[in-house]
Amino acid sequence: MTVHVLGHLARMAGLAGHDVAAVAREPASRLRLGLVGGAVVAGAILAVATLPLISPWTHWFGAFHGDH
Repeated sequence: MTVHVLGHLARMAGLAGHDVAAVAREPASRLRLGLVGGAVVAGAILAVATLPLISPWTHWFGAFHGDH
């Protein structure tokens, strides 16, 4: 998955740059940037809010490394 995401990184940067430059000219660019920005903020909030839920799963980490 990492290779796939990194493979699209250059294309994504170019598209994002185009949207940032076109915000004043194209209303769709403003909407797209708002949606992407909102998704990033919502994801960060969700990640922080669910962080305490990881504790029941942390015992699996030791099992994979031979530490019981």
